[in-house]
Amino acid sequence: MDDPRESANVPQKVYDMVTERTQARIRRDCDTANTLRNTIDEAGYKIMIRSGSEILARKYRIRMRGIDAPELKMTYGKESKDALVKLIGEKSTRIYVYEQDQFGRYVGDIYCDSVFIQEQMLKNGHAWHFKNYDSRQEFSECSGRERQELHAKGFGR
Repeated sequence: MDDPRESANVPQKVYDMVTERTQARIRRDCDTANTLRNTIDEAGYKIMIRSGSEILARKYRIRMRGIDAPELKMTYGKESKDALVKLIGEKSTRIYVYEQDQFGRYVGDIYCDSVFIQEQMLKNGHAWHFKNYDSRQEFSECSGRERQELHAKGFGR
């Protein structure tokens, strides 16, 4: 498997599209600018505006290593997702990637403001330890009580 860490360089094709989009915006050619933005999005990049400046960011699909949570359409799925969004929100995150799974997602540990997100999801009863893929003892220890809470909420029976 290739090293999943992202290269510091943006592919030339994406760089050229960003440059062309900037020129289209200067010319007030909104149709071209919007088309290029959509193409940039499809290439896996996102143009974001922060403090009045445009930033090109790479989009990733991340699977949190060592935990599992209900799918969105399952019982308690929305609550679990809402809890994750509340923990992370629009904050800066640090992700330590360990591998890429069979679905192309990066598998890693997520930290936000020095908070270990998986641990918080477990402790707050919004996820459970995924023992088949992770043997961390601390996850097993904090997962027992939380699993009981999930059962009490009607999930996992």
